[in-house]
Amino acid sequence: MFFLYKKIWLLPYNLINLIAAKSFAVPLFMDVHKGAEFTLEDVKRNHLADMAVQSRYGVRYVQYWVNEEANMVFCLMEAPNKEACIKVHQEAHGDLACNVIQVEKAAYELFMGVTTIDEFELTHDLHGALDAGYRFFIAISFMGPEKVLIEPEFLTGKILREQEGREVNHGGQEIIGVFNSCKQAIECAKNTQIEIGRFLTEQQLSDRVEFRIALAAGEPVTEQSELFADTLDLVIKLNTLAGKNQIVLSSLVKDLSKDHKIPINKLFKVMKPSEEQLLIRLMEVAENKLSDVQFSALLLSNEMGMNTAQLTDKVTQLTKYSPTDFINELRLKKAEKLIRIKGLGISDIAAKVGFSDPSIFVQCFSDRFGISPAQYPEPA
Repeated sequence: MFFLYKKIWLLPYNLINLIAAKSFAVPLFMDVHKGAEFTLEDVKRNHLADMAVQSRYGVRYVQYWVNEEANMVFCLMEAPNKEACIKVHQEAHGDLACNVIQVEKAAYELFMGVTTIDEFELTHDLHGALDAGYRFFIAISFMGPEKVLIEPEFLTGKILREQEGREVNHGGQEIIGVFNSCKQAIECAKNTQIEIGRFLTEQQLSDRVEFRIALAAGEPVTEQSELFADTLDLVIKLNTLAGKNQIVLSSLVKDLSKDHKIPINKLFKVMKPSEEQLLIRLMEVAENKLSDVQFSALLLSNEMGMNTAQLTDKVTQLTKYSPTDFINELRLKKAEKLIRIKGLGISDIAAKVGFSDPSIFVQCFSDRFGISPAQYPEPA
């Protein structure tokens, strides 16, 4: 389902309240160092140097993560402000962070999960292995009449918890979960695909309900200002790209899966890095233009800096749709989400997704989902 873009995915209201109740008395920050090669001993030495001067700036280093393969280090610290974090590194060893962001304790605990730290505050997983900081996100979305989705949603949450996943957001027909383990994330996706598919078939609902699953992995701090912002953005876009009842994996999930077997079939798609970059750009352009009734394949090709033949080739390879059909699919998926918002009429929804004629919108919607907008249950 086309859902939860940009800031919308952040956190549901009850979790925001939890964050407010559990926030550190002193603000909490996380930074990232990357680029230069280092050894584990180099990182430990820098950490000890940080600790020697941290009190001068009111900073306390809590723990850190080392990703030797990707040459990245992430530090978690209490500090009065971002500038104090920078000054400690500057005085201690001169290895300045590429980015420093403020984080909320509850959000940090939710995303990072349970870990252990040694005498150097270096983070390990529960099996004692070095924790590289990667986390694995699953996005599961449903499309179909709300009344027939209660049990599939229940099964999805149950399977997520069985694999020790933590639910980040559940907003109607969308569930996003996070795992510390790549293996657990993949098993959750596979088991969800099997169990939900079986349930829908047994209940004769397979022609009325679609579900899509995506997996993405990433590091906590990038160039953005929020934890795992890039990874969450990617997993949502991959979910939108997924076909009916399909699992789509990001390239990094594949790289980190190691010996864990990934099936190769039409319901299991592994992305390449170049495909991910194209998808992100396509979605960014399309999201900003969907309400424009003049938005077309030609305008999309202009925005992408491609001629129509190049665009058609790229989009068809990536999505199995022509550029025109790709735009229409995004419009209808967004409409399916909007239809669940109380107070929005058919004409309002049609206009928001780029249909000038509500009757044409109703016909396209009915053809795509097998049910007219008017037949959807009333929003709660």
